[in-house]
Amino acid sequence: MRFGKRLVALFMVFTFAFANLGVANVSAAKKPKLSKTSVSINVGALVKLKVKNGKGTWKWSTSNKKVATVKKGKVTGVEEGTAVITAKKGKTKLTCKVKVISDTEINTSEETTESTQNKPTTEASSTTEDKNIIKSDSIKKVDATTFDNKVKEIDAVIDKVKNSKVTITKSDTFIQGETYTKTAYYLSENGDDYNDGMSEASAWKTIDRLNKANLSYGDAVFFHRGDTFRGSITCSAGVTYAAYGDGPKPVITGSPENAGDASKWKLYGSTADGGKVWEYYKDITDCGNIYFDNEPAVNHRIAPSRKDGKFIDDSGNEFDVLKGLNEDLMFVSFADSKLPFDMTGFVDVESQGERSVGKLYLRCDKGNPGDTFKSIEFGTLPKGFGAIFKIDDGVKYSSIIDLNLKYSCTCGVMTCSSENYLVKNCEISCIGGYVINYKNGVPERCGDGMCLSGGNCTIDSNYIHDCCDSGITIECGYSNDFRTFNNYRIINNAIMPGAGNNIHFAIFNQDLDNPILFSNIEIAHNYLYMSNNSWAFPFRGVDYGNGIKGGSCLGLGEGELAFYTERLSIHDNVIYSENSGAIEGWLYKNIYSIFKNNTILFSDPKYPVAILRTNNEYMDWYRLNGQDLDGVKFLNETIGSDNTFVVKSK
Repeated sequence: MRFGKRLVALFMVFTFAFANLGVANVSAAKKPKLSKTSVSINVGALVKLKVKNGKGTWKWSTSNKKVATVKKGKVTGVEEGTAVITAKKGKTKLTCKVKVISDTEINTSEETTESTQNKPTTEASSTTEDKNIIKSDSIKKVDATTFDNKVKEIDAVIDKVKNSKVTITKSDTFIQGETYTKTAYYLSENGDDYNDGMSEASAWKTIDRLNKANLSYGDAVFFHRGDTFRGSITCSAGVTYAAYGDGPKPVITGSPENAGDASKWKLYGSTADGGKVWEYYKDITDCGNIYFDNEPAVNHRIAPSRKDGKFIDDSGNEFDVLKGLNEDLMFVSFADSKLPFDMTGFVDVESQGERSVGKLYLRCDKGNPGDTFKSIEFGTLPKGFGAIFKIDDGVKYSSIIDLNLKYSCTCGVMTCSSENYLVKNCEISCIGGYVINYKNGVPERCGDGMCLSGGNCTIDSNYIHDCCDSGITIECGYSNDFRTFNNYRIINNAIMPGAGNNIHFAIFNQDLDNPILFSNIEIAHNYLYMSNNSWAFPFRGVDYGNGIKGGSCLGLGEGELAFYTERLSIHDNVIYSENSGAIEGWLYKNIYSIFKNNTILFSDPKYPVAILRTNNEYMDWYRLNGQDLDGVKFLNETIGSDNTFVVKSK
């Protein structure tokens, strides 16, 4: 602290000296000011004020504690009214006028400009205590047939996505998801990479050729329906990736090849119980899962720990393939070529760039896998890193439309602080299971259908299923400098993910004085269905048995976190999870997610919702799972009366 004060003093001396030498208004340029001078917030909401160009300790105060309180710049709305927040240091006073309201409409500060392109139609409003009462008619007990028919409504949503056909046309005006303005490029299984790719008759053949193209803002790339293309794509700014022709959606896959060919396997040996273990003919990158005739090897990946340069079993001995693969269709992937010898501590596999490769062994008791199955696809990536579609930092207005993304060890779509992206009418499936890192030699597996960051995005009318981790994750990592997540619309999707959550806010941030802001987020008209039903085993390095526990349909936070929300609206969704909670979250004190007009289905009134809540300012959370609580009381304490709860009568 003393050193900091000396720096401030030196800075003031130099500022004064330069001012006397005629340097143009240096002190004025560095004059302290608040990040906001006026702001409107809901009752119970929070906004963080910062002093710009003002180092040192500032004393915060409020003109009316009944309206708004303040602590270290964090302002919390208490009741409707107006208050003035003051930051004072010495003789310097900075003020911000705060209006606390309970209406659904919230005005941002006069200094903040937001994109309205993807602004949610329904914004968050405060749920006051007297309104948050479960009415008797909010809980409907129905017979098994009625209940099951409600669950089956998702089938119509899935069929609609699968059979959708979006037409992208050329125009002088670029409208994201509807038009392109410059050049169209085409890819077809019958194409040729020596073509120019600029017409259906002169289409390219491979993603490798596409990745060499110099695409421009306003271009479009069309994949022929009914065809399969292998590889991963890094999106270009302002480029639309879509489909053309007739038939089912074109498949973009991370699997390097179809291994349903007897020549690609050789017998490695026999197990003590008469099983047969086969070795794949070449080294491949880490394989999250194997899909036999489009079906996953359920719970059959073995991911051994690693110690002293060797993979080891549960007893600490070197892993024996013939002993370890003790069930039919079990497999093990030894992608170890670039792993460090010493695995003590934390080893981030993902950050190594091009992944390690190694042998893959599969037990198939019926005989050669290539003879047993017509199709064998690997949940991996041919280049060993990234996702099927990746949108890099700073890339804007990329669109992914009408495609079928499947078989990847990492993600279907991954964005990295990109903005204004659109993913619409896609099917995303069979994702994840790869080893993302080792903690003291113990593997942690992961993989989301979509892993999102950045802002101003729309995720609309997609069918996401069979993922190792979550269907959609909005993620901020420990090292993520992108502090604000604005303007997300997640609408009209059908999501049946896997071992994790259907929709998940994953926040890893321990800086309590600099929380992450999630602002203007709408989650609406989605079917969030059957989370925790997964082939993933183990999940995140933890043995959950058959992979049906440990997640929820809607997860609102993770880890040691500091975050707050503005205008979070969760409405008109159907939420159903048979084996665990429908909703799970870490909620910052006085910050409430707004749930309205959702239909929440549960078979047992003892387990309607699972919530993790804070009981102090940031952490010290505890779990409520409904086991010892009256169902109505529990719902009353969590998401309120503006929703319908459907219980199957016994």
